[in-house]
Amino acid sequence: MIKHIVMWKFKDEVAEADKLEMKRQLMALKGAIPALTEIEVGLDLSCKEASMDMALHTEFHNLEDLKIYAAHPAHLKVVEFVKPLVCERAVVDYDDHSHLEKSNMVLIGMPGSGKSTVGVMLAKWLSMGFIDTDLLVQARIGESMQAFQDSNGMEAYRALECDVAESLVCANCVIATGGSVVYFEAAMQHLKSVGQVIFLDIPLDETMARIGCINERGVVIEEGMTMGDLYAERHPLYVKYADIVIDCSSKSHKDVMSEIRALV
Repeated sequence: MIKHIVMWKFKDEVAEADKLEMKRQLMALKGAIPALTEIEVGLDLSCKEASMDMALHTEFHNLEDLKIYAAHPAHLKVVEFVKPLVCERAVVDYDDHSHLEKSNMVLIGMPGSGKSTVGVMLAKWLSMGFIDTDLLVQARIGESMQAFQDSNGMEAYRALECDVAESLVCANCVIATGGSVVYFEAAMQHLKSVGQVIFLDIPLDETMARIGCINERGVVIEEGMTMGDLYAERHPLYVKYADIVIDCSSKSHKDVMSEIRALV
């Protein structure tokens, strides 16, 4: 959604009646210009020296609709009325990315839970894009996850994983996340804001059997910690952030995909 914000400062001699007429004409644009989806007009109450006197808040589906609004005869007529009344004008146009809301599927879970494999299968079946945040991290650092952790430490890797997740801007994608992203509230809240979070839940014994060698998988784990410790630490976090929990115990990736498709 495109937000178009305009603020004006009136000339000293402008009468209150003209200010109210300007507001009325602006509000009347809602019914006159179909491209305009929302409009709000307000007069300043603070009366501070740094304040502007009137603000216009409008919303459009896209930039093309904003251009249509700007060139519409009804808008141009109001512009001509406004020009002699104001001495300053400020404008901000921005995209609030609300079109991205909940259009993605976000897969979370322990290493080996099938996030990447199931994610690719889902994306193909549903004609969606696919993003693997582990691959985005590796592309940024230019080396394997394990090599980066060996050189820079676990906390540096976790911070990088969090930053990658928080910076994701996408639509209609299946997102396979790194296993440790759940440690970061800000990253998880961002992911929840753009998609349904689906927890692929597998028991500890299956997790260990699937992972094999921890070092080769690049699992983010503190020195001296066992997989059992890691599982006990992360599992409550996966449950906390999940919108949907899929019991993946003893199920094939195809079965897991089919179950997700039936729920979303």
